[in-house]
Amino acid sequence: MSHRDRYCRLWRTHVLQQGGVKKLWTTTGQLNEVRLKDPNNLLKGYFLDYSLDTQYPGPFDSHGVPLIDYGGTVGVRYNPWAVSHYALAIFQKFLQTGDPCYKKRFLILSDWLVAHGQLQPHNNTILWIYDFDYPPAIKAPWFSALAQSVAISVLLRSYLLVGQSKYLQTAQGAFQAFTLDISQGGVSTRDSNGYLFFEETVPVRIYHILNGFISSLWGIYEYWAVTQEHQAQALFEEGLRSLEYYLPQYDVGWASLYSLFHLKSGSRLKDVASPFYHEFHVKQLNVLYRLSGCALFDEYHQRWQSYLHSPLCQARTLAAKAIFKLVHY
Repeated sequence: MSHRDRYCRLWRTHVLQQGGVKKLWTTTGQLNEVRLKDPNNLLKGYFLDYSLDTQYPGPFDSHGVPLIDYGGTVGVRYNPWAVSHYALAIFQKFLQTGDPCYKKRFLILSDWLVAHGQLQPHNNTILWIYDFDYPPAIKAPWFSALAQSVAISVLLRSYLLVGQSKYLQTAQGAFQAFTLDISQGGVSTRDSNGYLFFEETVPVRIYHILNGFISSLWGIYEYWAVTQEHQAQALFEEGLRSLEYYLPQYDVGWASLYSLFHLKSGSRLKDVASPFYHEFHVKQLNVLYRLSGCALFDEYHQRWQSYLHSPLCQARTLAAKAIFKLVHY
């Protein structure tokens, strides 16, 4: 990619907010208090209400499955995470309105996930493979703990809604990716101290992305709630312990970090979360505190929320993120 193309992509995606998943994912969501009061009941919705994202203008394929226009050399593509995120938004709209049209659309999206999950014969996992290069450095094929997790959440709701085994079986295959190390074709990794992490992109381009890890924990929690599998419970609880260990490393005193990129790359620049992702982190920690009762999650939820209300913190965040993207994207 030429320097000109690179800067045009950065300007289009991050300044003009044209193209990419942010055209579909327009809000960090509202806390779903109904669900949080009954956390094991998936039919009360997702932890965050994304129903506003049902206003996504497209493009869509002929079946109503959302596509993402990345522009440039990537073009218009299916994104498994985006399909699942949109499905959760549609599901929430169904709960709000009772309109069977939303239920029908939700099941169409669930069927897309069943049809496009690829069984890996060597380890019996089901993965949603990204078949396109993602600038600046991710080369196809690749997959994602985040996409696996959100797809599991969609499929479990479909199973509970209509009782068809294909949805549960696909979710079971997808869950297996969390039980395997990246070297075995999964999405898990451990550091030298044995702490567990689920990587948002495999192969790893950006090391230890925080929102992807927390979202993975949500998917594992929901899988445990439905299946009651001991392995899921153990994985969720181990993930919580890992997050307790890692979380202080994501705090720079005025913002949260999007990832721990600097630890792996040796870069002097830290990958500060954008205001959007920082707000998302705040809500994610709120949810995790209410699921786990872990005081550390509440401590950082409140601390990071205070950064949201500081103009100085916001200004430093925007400047730091812009510099990081110019250097590393």
